[in-house]
Amino acid sequence: MNATIDDDTLIIYLSNIGLFIMRYVLLIMIILGLIGNFFNILVFHQPKLHSNPCSFYLIIATYVNIVWIMTSPLSRMLATFQLDLSENINILCKIRQSLSHTFSSLSMISIAFASVDRFLISSSQVEYRQLSSLHNAHFDKSPSITCTINTTRIYGLYNEIARLIVLVFIPSMLILIFGYGTIQHIKKSRQMSEPPGNTIHRTDRHLTHMVIGQIILILISYISNTIQRIYLVLTYNIKKISPLHLRFEFIIITMSAQRLETIGRHIRLSTQYKNEQQQPQYRYTLPNGNLTNEQREFYEKNGFIVIRNLISPETLEQFNKRFQDICTGKVPTFGMTIMKDIAIAKSEFVDGEKAITKIQDFTLDDELFQYCCLPEIIKYIENFTGPNIMAMHTMLINKPPDPGTQTSRHPLHQDLYYFPFRPADRIVCAWTAMQHIHRDNGCLVVLPGTHKGELLEHGYPKWEGGVNKMYHGIQKFDPNAERIHLEMWTGDTVFFHPLLIHGSGTNRTEGFRKSISCHYADSAGEYVECDGRQELISKEVTAVFKKRTGVEDARFEDIWRIKSRLVQGERINL
Repeated sequence: MNATIDDDTLIIYLSNIGLFIMRYVLLIMIILGLIGNFFNILVFHQPKLHSNPCSFYLIIATYVNIVWIMTSPLSRMLATFQLDLSENINILCKIRQSLSHTFSSLSMISIAFASVDRFLISSSQVEYRQLSSLHNAHFDKSPSITCTINTTRIYGLYNEIARLIVLVFIPSMLILIFGYGTIQHIKKSRQMSEPPGNTIHRTDRHLTHMVIGQIILILISYISNTIQRIYLVLTYNIKKISPLHLRFEFIIITMSAQRLETIGRHIRLSTQYKNEQQQPQYRYTLPNGNLTNEQREFYEKNGFIVIRNLISPETLEQFNKRFQDICTGKVPTFGMTIMKDIAIAKSEFVDGEKAITKIQDFTLDDELFQYCCLPEIIKYIENFTGPNIMAMHTMLINKPPDPGTQTSRHPLHQDLYYFPFRPADRIVCAWTAMQHIHRDNGCLVVLPGTHKGELLEHGYPKWEGGVNKMYHGIQKFDPNAERIHLEMWTGDTVFFHPLLIHGSGTNRTEGFRKSISCHYADSAGEYVECDGRQELISKEVTAVFKKRTGVEDARFEDIWRIKSRLVQGERINL
């Protein structure tokens, strides 16, 4: 296992730890926080503390802390169980955010005022100590920060900067300055052996120690949390280009539901740009469309997936009608390749659709090209090619009844053998049944899992009844390999990988068997030289093209450029 996979596994493992912390550690902290604040209420409501201004500030902080716990940490914890209503109801979300921000700022400011009061009460100057009074405490106004829902990065950044200044920076400076001054006053009072008029009562000392403890805890929690939130706002729309960034994000982000959401989002996005060696568990599919994880895993393992009832019979009937018009000469066949079965070609001429067994390259026919652009299909194609989609190879197959020669069958082959473009994993075929297709009329047969292999040697099979032009087959394969016959009903569509070994059987019925298909590819793919195992087919196709067009210098690549057509997105290379 390489280092990248280890990093990805570590990221997911750390994210799961974060989720565990959010659910259970945060639950414990909520319980302890509520218990601690209830004890604070009991303590600060003692009669002897009623007239103490510091006690007043701390009791205010206690009450607002309870409300804050119920609106922020509790809501985040419930969100991990999908029990947070504010995630689905907009008005509740706004109320929760407003309460969370308001009471968070009130708590911080109350602690800041308490630290100021401790500074005053510990002073050796009488006029300063006189400022520490319950009357002044009642008239202190604690500002709160305005809550703006983060609909954009600008507003989100404003929120976090305002939060940092008003809620953290200013109170922290007050706390640090007056906290330090309080400590100096205490040291000074000890050095002076508590002269008359400078006595700090035992209660005030305990309150001072409590305030200093709260100061330390608040500075640690608020500053780190604010750094985390600003980081999230600044990088929310930025993909983390390596596992190192994701690991760094996990380290700097503390217990936060927002952190968990962002980590999960970046892990999902990373699969869109990592190459196949980095994501072996999802090498052949992308998370761009409608395939579920179970369907993706099935395709990854077997190299094909059947989606039932994908295309309506009414839509397929339109394509069938267009096919009949082409067969009867009602519409031109410019750019199309019209094919006949060898048995029909050698027999007495037959008019109409019975004479034509296959139409290829119908991308220039706007009526048939609609099949390639059907939204029902494209939403799945995006799972295999990404958003920039080219229709590379199209066929409407009209498999004839076999006359006994078995020429209606198609030998086992790999479609990539016919294609001069790569990468193979960003190519997929959509093959739709236009009627009920079963073993008797020559359904597809696939060898599951063979898409994980390499391109094998192809050639014409040595069949007694002859072979149709360009019906090349694999020369050597395991005859004991598992085979699956795909029985399909009208509208069922199978998506399969170009390296998947497949073929079709003989049509033993009296009717013709119809299907329509298109091979799609990521337009960012590249054309490659076809020599060696693809040399035979490249020469055959090029020779036919030169004969039809008279273009003697045509290359195999040029032919594919001409007959391919953009379906969606941007035409980049192909």
